[in-house]
Amino acid sequence: MYKILKAEKLADKIILMDVLAPRVAKHCQPGQFVIVKMDDKGERIPLTICDYDREAGTITIVFQEVGASTTKMADLKEGDAFRDFVGPLGCASEFVNEAPEELKKKKMLFVAGGVGAAPVYPQVKWLHEHGIEADVVLGAKTKDMVILEQELEADLMELLEKEKILSLYNWMDRQQLEAFKREAKHFTNSVRAFDESLRPAQIWQTLRNYFIYAMILDMQGKEQHAGDPILAYSLLYPYTDNYIDDARITRQDKERYNRMIASKLRDEAVTPHNALEEKTCRLLDMILTAYEGSARKKIMETLLELLEAQNNSIRQQKTPLTEAQILEISIRKGSTSVLADYLFAATDWREYEETFYLKFGFLLQLVDDLQDIEEDRNAGSQTLMTGAESRQQLEQYTNRLLWFSWHVIRNFEPVNPGLKGFVLNHCVEISLLTAAANQQFFSREYLKVLEMYLPFSLDFLKKMKKQMLQSRQKMS
Repeated sequence: MYKILKAEKLADKIILMDVLAPRVAKHCQPGQFVIVKMDDKGERIPLTICDYDREAGTITIVFQEVGASTTKMADLKEGDAFRDFVGPLGCASEFVNEAPEELKKKKMLFVAGGVGAAPVYPQVKWLHEHGIEADVVLGAKTKDMVILEQELEADLMELLEKEKILSLYNWMDRQQLEAFKREAKHFTNSVRAFDESLRPAQIWQTLRNYFIYAMILDMQGKEQHAGDPILAYSLLYPYTDNYIDDARITRQDKERYNRMIASKLRDEAVTPHNALEEKTCRLLDMILTAYEGSARKKIMETLLELLEAQNNSIRQQKTPLTEAQILEISIRKGSTSVLADYLFAATDWREYEETFYLKFGFLLQLVDDLQDIEEDRNAGSQTLMTGAESRQQLEQYTNRLLWFSWHVIRNFEPVNPGLKGFVLNHCVEISLLTAAANQQFFSREYLKVLEMYLPFSLDFLKKMKKQMLQSRQKMS
């Protein structure tokens, strides 16, 4: 008999079990499976090995209730046992027989949906243990069907220092990397604690802003610290930006929501009328209570400027605008966004540094607009990049973005210059990858030139985008 040490419901009709099976645990490899049988009359059920612990002698299996046998198996509890637990069976993943140094030269991408995350996890874990990078795309029919997300997220966080595209390990010493990872994990846990209903995409939205803040901290020579102000500021993005960008919400409702935020930032009495407004007010309180006097006033003024820029950006969706008007909106929205990150990161604010971060914020706004060009064009949102594409000038604008990135970052002298090269390389590579990911908007000749500077081939990027679209269509 094979005792069940743990039985946990991961999602609706998806069950995880840890089973004591020392001999199987001793010999199994990623990609293999077991066959289980509940009793003498039970059906033989093949299941992928989701995880294993050789020291504890346990095997982890994950299954979905789809028929009579798996429904009956879902009723088993901790302390119950399987009659048979045969394995390991099948062939291990091909890469376990390859030399780790050769594997490090390859790009690994795993795409999984729902219960399909189970066989992915041991493979990603094995790669991580051997210092090999891997990207994972998880999907499911609904949010609740996404499983093993936190386990995979934890393993991928550990790969951060080895990630070749970011190459952080080339720019940070061991102590800096450990501090960055520690505070990033603390930040992620704090985000989940604030709102457990946030979707993975929304959590990554907060992390994206936090990474900018962490980068500024390093360039300013400050210790990594994920405090309440940056937590609250980063959490505002999933609520405010997504609300403003939602075409289903009327312009009047968006403007009323922004007026409520403005009143709060002016220290006026505010009464939240719904859950969104209540969360927004809590986040603003977390920011404002951390400052006093002139510092508090500057933070409030900067956030009010950002709010005004965001309010003006509503016009990008409905009102016909000139390129000069779109440029002004983009500059104000992107610049003030990153300026706020700088104000949270530094304590001795300087005009020279503020000027750089204003330019840097505009740069990142342009990268965002290039990344979202297809979505913005379909939604009728007017940006500098959608305008350039409509005039068949997108290649010229992309070149100008690359030049602007190089010029702005190269001429900046931060307190700690160690990460400056990373910022420059990363901004240029992200712009190149973003252009390559939107191949339909560029000429073949232009893309061929870009390909020489990319970490992936154009064919690989095209296949990856196609696979992701197909996965999305199957889940919808």
